[in-house]
Amino acid sequence: MEENKSSLTLVGSNSLVRAENSIAIANKLLLERNNRDRLEAEYHYHLGIKRKPWETLTAIEDFTNAIKLDPTNSLYYSERGLYKRFVSDLEGSIIDYEKAITIKPTSGLYVTVGDLRASNDEYEKAVIEYTRAATITPEAAEVYYKRGMARTNLKYYEEAIDDYTKAIECQKANCPSNEDAWGAYYQRGVIKLHKHDYKGAIEDFNKSFDLSSKFYIPVDETELALNDLGLAMYYIQDYAGAIESFTGAIWHGERYGAKYNYRTEPNSVLPENSSVKTDFTQNVFPLPYKSLANSYYNRGIVKRLLKDDEGSESDFSRANWIQSLAKTSSTP
Repeated sequence: MEENKSSLTLVGSNSLVRAENSIAIANKLLLERNNRDRLEAEYHYHLGIKRKPWETLTAIEDFTNAIKLDPTNSLYYSERGLYKRFVSDLEGSIIDYEKAITIKPTSGLYVTVGDLRASNDEYEKAVIEYTRAATITPEAAEVYYKRGMARTNLKYYEEAIDDYTKAIECQKANCPSNEDAWGAYYQRGVIKLHKHDYKGAIEDFNKSFDLSSKFYIPVDETELALNDLGLAMYYIQDYAGAIESFTGAIWHGERYGAKYNYRTEPNSVLPENSSVKTDFTQNVFPLPYKSLANSYYNRGIVKRLLKDDEGSESDFSRANWIQSLAKTSSTP
């Protein structure tokens, strides 16, 4: 009886050893397969990013193949999301970025999704994404600046001012030449202008210009900022300062040409004086002539107030000529 018990114990031990060996072999084979899949996934990924610009759809297929082989790599999803943006597949792009976030959340991914939401006028959702980004990188000026822009579009002006102020504070602490600070000062100034805080607006506009010398600011944005500074000067009756600002906006507009008008607030043109004979209404100019025509028109208003009738009529004439160009360019 004792021999049988010993024999049974021995057989049991051997079975356990064989089972452990089988598991180890299976794990090794699985690891080798996973490694092969990852290597092949990397091949498809690099194949995709090396595609020519006109091979975007093929690149998306490459990233899809990489994802099939290794669905745990967030980079493959974010890269496919980027390329889907190139073919205007906004929803597909967002889905891919959100999948990347579930694998490895980063501030940059949240900001990207926020940008996509904002580009689709989904500003409430954009605010949510930027807020999530801020929890990861609370020192990043970009996050607060972009959230401020989204809140501005929602007309949450007080919250937007708080965001622009936070962006400025982060910029001062972390990156003195950060471009987002220029935008934060400028956009905060625009809100102050809208709220009739003209002196506060002028202060912010001037601070934005102090920063603008440290990096490149698009000419059309500089033109808009100078026009807005002129508006604020006008409203505190600093007519000489207003003319100087409008002249600066005109110089930029004439020299380089305004490409886009990023802001469509109803105060970008001065109220028409009853003695001014012109067919202008607020914000009537098709792009890209709108800002330049507004600047001429605004300067003409101020010159009329200063009894410079000849200079005023010259500015109105120039503005009307630009308006005629706009009408011609918009005709099929």
